[in-house]
Amino acid sequence: MWDWSISTDSSPATVTVNDSSSSEVSPQHETRFVLRRVSSVASSVGEWKTFVMDQKAFNLATTYVHLGLGARARQLPDFEWSAEYLATYEADTASDGPEGRLVMISSSDDSWSSWERHPHGEELVVLLSGRATVIQQINDAEERVDLTAGHALINPAGVWHTADVYEPSTFLFITPGLATEHTPR
Repeated sequence: MWDWSISTDSSPATVTVNDSSSSEVSPQHETRFVLRRVSSVASSVGEWKTFVMDQKAFNLATTYVHLGLGARARQLPDFEWSAEYLATYEADTASDGPEGRLVMISSSDDSWSSWERHPHGEELVVLLSGRATVIQQINDAEERVDLTAGHALINPAGVWHTADVYEPSTFLFITPGLATEHTPR
């Protein structure tokens, strides 16, 4: 059974939640069930928890978003490119399977130092500013796609790709993160 209350006495508003049922509901499920934008995550079931709703705009270059099943969008304010964080992220979003997507903005002044591929889905790459060439390895040949601001391409599932950056560039990525692989360039 779910008990909850909303307080708008302060900004931002807070939601207090209690799951008085069994421990079958995971903290992640509790969080997703109650609201989609939270700045803290419940640590246990059966206790009163207070979540802070963040209704303000956020910077997609510093706070990434995970798109999951059921048209869910969850902010990832503490995302980091460490093996430990990525393993936790993949475990936390495993129930979304290959349909889950990581959405982020990333800037680069330099060409990429590695190749990557996404075995479980296609990746949308949009160049927001700058000039770059995305290189895809298709049928043992390199295909080069030049991008300027506002142009996009799709990296097919399982295709190794990298980028040459010719001037400071900002990219928007919508990536199937499940089991992404990297190899040195």
